[in-house]
Amino acid sequence: MSTINSATPEGEKQFPIDFEVDDSAQSLVNLLGKVRIWRDDSTPWHIDLRKSSYLGANAAAILVALLLESRFRKVAGRITLPDGPPALLAFCESAGLNHFVTGSLLPDPNHPVDFTVAARQIMQCALSDPDPVISLVRRHVGLSDEKEKYLRICINEVIQNVEDHAQSPIGAIMCSRLGA
Repeated sequence: MSTINSATPEGEKQFPIDFEVDDSAQSLVNLLGKVRIWRDDSTPWHIDLRKSSYLGANAAAILVALLLESRFRKVAGRITLPDGPPALLAFCESAGLNHFVTGSLLPDPNHPVDFTVAARQIMQCALSDPDPVISLVRRHVGLSDEKEKYLRICINEVIQNVEDHAQSPIGAIMCSRLGA
């Protein structure tokens, strides 16, 4: 069990996630519907992932964002990471969840067999923000200069939109996984 603090504080909201959270819109809506954490609520919370058997990159980004937002607001929030299966444990490591939850080191972004770019916090848009994703795609798939340009534009546009319109005190959180 991996948590920031394993004790259950009195009054802590419990959010057990007992389903697979892939990157489909419905799955992410289910996750957000189950986890009821509001910006104006100072109640401690706990998200328990031990019964989930799959997480997608968007789910990882959402979980990291919830954790960073709670730290920003000085609300006691914690996440218990899954106990298995091995593929999910490996994903939690490569997606950076272990880092944000336990303080462990971030994974090697240039690992030759990894298909994931770890979650990261971006406070201000920079032209280099897409580089880890571009590197990941280039390691595993051919990428023409034209497609690289479009991918860079898309990633930067999303980050710029967060910066310009979201009024997010934690910036943008990006996590990527190369799919089959």
